Amino acid sequence: MAVSFARGTKSKLFKPGSAIWLASYQIRRGLRNAKIGLNFWGIVGRIIALALFATICYVSGGALVALLQESGDAGVARSVAFRPLLTVAISGIFINLIAAYSTLTERNDLDLLLSAPIPPSRIVAARLLTSVWRAFIIYIMFASIFILRAAIEISPIYFSYLPTALGIALSEAAITFWCARLLLTRFGLRKGRNLSQIIGFGGMVAGVTFYQIGVASNISDAVINSAPAFNPILAWWGGALVGDWLPALTIFTIGCTIYVVTYLVAGRDFARDVSIIRGQSENTPRANAKEKPFVFSGNLFKIIIFKEWRGIFRDARTFAQIAAPLVGLIPVAFAIVKSWDKAPEIAGYLGAPMVIFMSAQMVMSLAWMVASVEEAPDLLQSSPIKQFTIQSAKLFAAVMPGIIEVVIFAGLVGLRAPSAILPIILGGSLACISAAAVEFYRPRPAKRPKMAERPDRSIVAILFGIALSLCWAVFGIIFQWKPIVSIVPFLMASALVAWAIFTAPKPR
Repeated sequence: MAVSFARGTKSKLFKPGSAIWLASYQIRRGLRNAKIGLNFWGIVGRIIALALFATICYVSGGALVALLQESGDAGVARSVAFRPLLTVAISGIFINLIAAYSTLTERNDLDLLLSAPIPPSRIVAARLLTSVWRAFIIYIMFASIFILRAAIEISPIYFSYLPTALGIALSEAAITFWCARLLLTRFGLRKGRNLSQIIGFGGMVAGVTFYQIGVASNISDAVINSAPAFNPILAWWGGALVGDWLPALTIFTIGCTIYVVTYLVAGRDFARDVSIIRGQSENTPRANAKEKPFVFSGNLFKIIIFKEWRGIFRDARTFAQIAAPLVGLIPVAFAIVKSWDKAPEIAGYLGAPMVIFMSAQMVMSLAWMVASVEEAPDLLQSSPIKQFTIQSAKLFAAVMPGIIEVVIFAGLVGLRAPSAILPIILGGSLACISAAAVEFYRPRPAKRPKMAERPDRSIVAILFGIALSLCWAVFGIIFQWKPIVSIVPFLMASALVAWAIFTAPKPR
């Protein structure tokens, strides 16, 4: 009886043409395009990733376990949990705005879907469910790092963060869809895309910055203590993360309500929104622009560099991949400021490895996009220009943003620890160049329109890049302590680069 009921429910939910069926197809297609299979290297990669994630959860979850065991209840944890809950929710809205705008304006299968006997509102519901799935996975992974150990060792009631994460994901998917639709209808396709990137990245930076300000200066605690009447309310919401199921289910209910309203209201106008997209182009000239004859620049190097940069920053999802590592440098800046009154060496020891590692990771993403994601590889191969010139310009386009980031943050760290300037610039520059070299020698050709759905990067290149970033980060620390000893991580990084280059598969 129960089995037949489950089968009947599944057949109704996953009926061809339903919102869940459309969303599950899109999710499965994304997993299939990402080549998440059961081959040998795929299984090995999953085992390593799960082992690493379990280790991180065990180490990071120790603080909450100790707090709960000492206090005997989650009262203190509730007050503390509200701040990260609010920060993640607000920052998530801004960063998801970039993905929501890209999802709204994606044209791949819109004509086919709109010509099918499916209501436009159902298409909206399916796309929202896809966004919910992506955000939900990110949130539960982030929350599990700090709470999963307590849920396993102390009590299952601490799994309340699961409906909380789902409720936040539902709310943010609906809210960002409305915001993206507003940007599209008010400002047009191109300006709306640019505004979504600026607002999304700016809001994410602001959210992380305000959280770090509260941690470093206790400003948020002072604000909360100035209004004691709100303390129980804030602690009640914070309890959703630490075992209180009533606020967790409340957040889930709010998320479902916002999602349903968006599905019913915005879905009716989805066909009109698509017609707005059809009638516009990313390169629509301004109405008051004077017509000028197009003249090719004589500097080929410059043409290739700007061509690559335009290709990277015109897509919202690629911009998000580049912007994410930059946000990771905000805690570094506050850690340096917090240690301002202490020994200056602390700022150097904290700043050097993080700046080097984050810059190298950003260059890795850029190098993959530049080396592997090419719109016209056959045209470049058949051009009379030397391949060395083309590849040199591409390498410069990938490495230069990382070098600029290294120089800027080296100057900021150098305000407190001048001895860290040279290690950061030297280690960061070498890290950026070596990480880009690995990606260039181990490319995975992919077309730009499918890049976001199929981030088919070489797993081996990613592992080499992470190992190189760690070696150069250690180099930046040791160089400040004993420059002679820093030759060890230098030789290790050089050996990794040589290994990656000489064992790279030959191009077909």
